[in-house]
Amino acid sequence: MVISYSCCVGHFVLSQNSITYSTTGSNCSDSTSALISVYVQGGQAPYQYVLDNGTFTVNNNSGVFYGLGSGNYDVSVTDALGTVVSANGIIILPGTFLSVSPSDTSVCPNSNLQISVSGGNGNYNWSAIPVDPTLTFALNDSISVSPVLNTIYTVATNDLNTNLLYNGTFEDGNIGFYSGYISLFPSNTNGIQAAYGITVNASFWDSIFSPCVDHTYGNGIGKMMVLDGAVSGNNPFWKQTIAVEKNKNYTFSYFAQSLTASNTAQISVSLNGIATGIDTLSTSTCIWEEYSYSWFSGNDSSVTIVLTDLEDAAIGNDFAIDDLSFSTLKSCSITSSVQITTNSANLGLSYPANACVGGINIAPVLNPNFPTNGTFNVTPAGLNVDPLTGNIVLGNATPGTYQIIYSKILCNQNVQDTALITVRARPNLIQLTGGDYYCAGQEFNPLALLVSGTPSWDVYYSLNGIPQSVLGVSSLPISIGNSIGTYVLDSIQDLYCSNIMVGSQTISVLDGPQIPLFFGDTSLCENESTSSIQVSNFNPLGAVNWYSDAALSNYLFSDDELFPSSDTSAVFYVTQEVNGCEGPYGILSVSIVPCGFVIPTAFTPNNDNQNDRWEIVGLDNKYPTNSVRIFNRWGELLFESVEGKYSNNEWDGTYKGEALPVGSYYYIIELAKDNSNEPINGTVSIIRLK
Repeated sequence: MVISYSCCVGHFVLSQNSITYSTTGSNCSDSTSALISVYVQGGQAPYQYVLDNGTFTVNNNSGVFYGLGSGNYDVSVTDALGTVVSANGIIILPGTFLSVSPSDTSVCPNSNLQISVSGGNGNYNWSAIPVDPTLTFALNDSISVSPVLNTIYTVATNDLNTNLLYNGTFEDGNIGFYSGYISLFPSNTNGIQAAYGITVNASFWDSIFSPCVDHTYGNGIGKMMVLDGAVSGNNPFWKQTIAVEKNKNYTFSYFAQSLTASNTAQISVSLNGIATGIDTLSTSTCIWEEYSYSWFSGNDSSVTIVLTDLEDAAIGNDFAIDDLSFSTLKSCSITSSVQITTNSANLGLSYPANACVGGINIAPVLNPNFPTNGTFNVTPAGLNVDPLTGNIVLGNATPGTYQIIYSKILCNQNVQDTALITVRARPNLIQLTGGDYYCAGQEFNPLALLVSGTPSWDVYYSLNGIPQSVLGVSSLPISIGNSIGTYVLDSIQDLYCSNIMVGSQTISVLDGPQIPLFFGDTSLCENESTSSIQVSNFNPLGAVNWYSDAALSNYLFSDDELFPSSDTSAVFYVTQEVNGCEGPYGILSVSIVPCGFVIPTAFTPNNDNQNDRWEIVGLDNKYPTNSVRIFNRWGELLFESVEGKYSNNEWDGTYKGEALPVGSYYYIIELAKDNSNEPINGTVSIIRLK
């Protein structure tokens, strides 16, 4: 799985053959202590590594993944050029762990107790603290004891661990390690320096090498790593990272032999970056020699072992390695705690500190080391507790604090244990205030809840169907907002209990009352009887207010019609008010004019050939130099007649060919060009009858 180069040094192309890995299984004390180390040759650094087991994904730039449990893993590597390679189906098998039964128990003094262990390698050794003279067969998988004191029994298993290195014998081929040398297969026909191969005979790989065979089997069938040493640099020829346990002594060893007699290799051993030793190989070929080093892990949870050839001669400097090993004394232990029962024995009775009325039934928790054949009593009355099981029924419980007493006979003694539980009423809605109809522009008071319960509260509700919440409120009333819309209460949670709340309220804004429109004559003959001017769009649910000023500070009266005086012109500011909301004002101007022509106060331009134009009868005849101008309430000129020719082109309620909306419009009628007559001002309303 390591990349091979068929040409020359420097062609580092990342391909699927560029990736390999090694694994270390979990130790016997920790099921999540396995490690996967990924090695890549070729491509362009830096690399990004991703590990995936189907339930979680981890990525880093080192390729070493710690703290793994058993399972099936996939790994992918991306180099700086974006090339991706992967290795799938990396398996970490479950570890073998000790299990003891019973793990913790209580017995009467001098009672016979059997404790059994399983798992591990079977080489068990029991001990007791304090020393128990009844522990006589300490090497069995099961012991029979009769303690008189509280005792902790410990069982341990020790054996020389198997080799922690991955493919340390090279029998699985060219996998499981990193090498800075070029991998050549099946042979190094061109004698390339800084190259290696996995082979069964050194001369098969390079014909000038002695025909040396592997160390594992020594029969010409087993595999080994053969190397043609480098002529420059200190590039490692073998490197692997494995998991270790803290504060343990380990032994690293390997076998090496020279393949040519001159300039023999000088192998440097480094563990976690610290040089451990340098081994100069023999000038005799095909003789395997073992080199061994001790190492203490301290606080390290992994170790990276690096082998480097310090000899850089081009002639000779050829060697092989095999049977690399990294091991320690495996020691696993587990305890069983035995308590001697007395009248002060801890029966382990417990309930939740708080419960809620109407909640689910609650079962007691008891010390599993004692038989559950005691009885339960409660004080004061008001809580339904089963006397045999201790189960609490909360459906009709009365709020309060209760003491539950559990009694049983142990070793001919009456032993008791007690527990307290507080049953609390669920929070409830007491009052919902706020909301209703408001006028546009007003600031609304928020909806407020008065509730029962213990602070703090979480309130859940919806606004216009969208879930909302107010969390962590510690004082009353609880404000839940003043936005416009419909609020529907859902539930409430206090410090201990929750409950469903039922209630709804609406905050609505009324449509603003319309600007009054007027129907009736606003130009009146002097000193003649008049008819009323009415509000044509009067809302029967409200009132019409009349003012003499635009600030609406000088109130005159309320009515939906006006009986104007025929002797004085006047201007009125008129509003409509509905449910306390007063809308914008309209302006009504009443003009006293000489009679002889009629100025209508309204017309209905709806193309029914009736009253479709604002017809001022007699204007042109009486005032031949007249001009008529129409304005909207913002003073924009909408219409202007030709001097003395108004009847030829009467206003049809449009502006630039577009029909104007219903409403009141201002007019100025100049009666004489020489200003010998005062102009007439007023308003005319457009009304569109349905």
